[in-house]
Amino acid sequence: MSNTVEVETSDGKIFRINREIAAKIPQIDENICFGNARVPVPFVDSMCFEQIVIWLTYHKDDPPFDEETQTKPTPQMHVFSEWDANFLKKDHDFLQELGNAAEFLGIAAMVDCIVKHFVNGIKKRQLDELLDRYISGEN
Repeated sequence: MSNTVEVETSDGKIFRINREIAAKIPQIDENICFGNARVPVPFVDSMCFEQIVIWLTYHKDDPPFDEETQTKPTPQMHVFSEWDANFLKKDHDFLQELGNAAEFLGIAAMVDCIVKHFVNGIKKRQLDELLDRYISGEN
């Protein structure tokens, strides 16, 4: 059995990723179990998928994600590791797309990370800024 898995993104790019990383993506792991030689991910483009692989590779040794203990809201700002803080320095729209891709692929820990980043951004803003941005339609 090969140590890599081929994944084809929505824009037709083929990625060969380590089977250990592929196993952390439920949508792909399920297809591997069915013996698919190339796993399509029709709703994820190559730019997002590349970032997902980078994030998963960095977090490959993290303990399994537990939604019950990880997603409890707190009034405090979430503190990210230096690596995660740098990773999250991306355009707002791209991060939203990345979060949607992670959700589609079933990567709850990554979705949680991105959501916490967005929540931190909201907590830092004044009410007037939030109203202007989200109610008035400014981007």
